[in-house]
Amino acid sequence: MPNKSSGQFVLISKRAEVSPQPLVGWWQGGHVGRYLPLTEVASGETVSVAEIHGGHGVHRRLSALGIRPGVMVRKVSGSFVGGPVVLQAGATQTALGRGICAKIMVEVPE
Repeated sequence: MPNKSSGQFVLISKRAEVSPQPLVGWWQGGHVGRYLPLTEVASGETVSVAEIHGGHGVHRRLSALGIRPGVMVRKVSGSFVGGPVVLQAGATQTALGRGICAKIMVEVPE
């Protein structure tokens, strides 16, 4: 590990600075901006899909279900411990696993 005298570390302040760009560092436990994984939304809440993290298969599957960026979805139910998450997009309800729901980043209305 380099030491502080080598010039590689600069302490700006002891307070964490908030980045203006959303989705930076959400996996580290701190939610930046108003985006968060769908798994952390309360049941019954309606949110807008902001981004989908994942490969072509994830995008293709969710797109076929009508879940795309910009679409409003409502989290019908989901257990805190585990199990599927039931979503409603339009008139269609679908159950998704927690792994795929963690890749769906949503914007919570203010």
